Amino acid sequence: MSRYKVWDKNEPIYTPSGEEFTKEQWLARYKWANNPSAKMIIGAGVINGTVAMEFNATVEHYKKRGCAIDTATMTDEEILQAIEDFEDTPPVVEPDATERMVALEEYKAMVETEGYQAPKEIIDKNYKRGLWTSAMVDMAVTKGSITTAEKAAIIKPVVVEPIIKEITK
Repeated sequence: MSRYKVWDKNEPIYTPSGEEFTKEQWLARYKWANNPSAKMIIGAGVINGTVAMEFNATVEHYKKRGCAIDTATMTDEEILQAIEDFEDTPPVVEPDATERMVALEEYKAMVETEGYQAPKEIIDKNYKRGLWTSAMVDMAVTKGSITTAEKAAIIKPVVVEPIIKEITK
C-alpha cells in the first residue's frame, strides 16, 4: 500500500488524533492549498491526515538528498513511489579514507593530548558513522569528553517505530 498520495482537494481528512476535517476545514487550516497550482501530499491510508506537504517543495527536498526523481518523465504517483522507496532504503554513504583518518586523529588527540576534550558532536558523529567503536566512546568518558549519560545516548540502539499503525477492522 502506498504511503502518500496527492490530495484531490475533495475527500475528507482523518488525522491520527481522530479528528475529521471536511475539505473546507482542511483548506481553511492549510490556506496555501487553496492556490489552484498547489498540490498537497497527504497520507494514502485510512488515516490520511498523517502528512500535509506541498508537492514541489517535497520533491526538491528529496532530489537534494539524492532521490532519483525526474519531474519531466515521471507521473506524480511515480514520484511519490520514488520518495517512498528512498525513505525505505536511503543510500548509505560510506566514509572515505579522509573521513576515517580525521576520525582517528580526533581519537588520538583526545587520548594523547593532556586536557583536550573531544566535542560531543564529533564523538556522536564518529560513532554513528562507524568510525569509532563503543570502546572508543568509553575512552571519551574516561578522558572526560562526555558523561556516562551522554555515552548512553550516543550508543543506544536506534529503534524506529511507526507513528501510525495500520487500522484494520
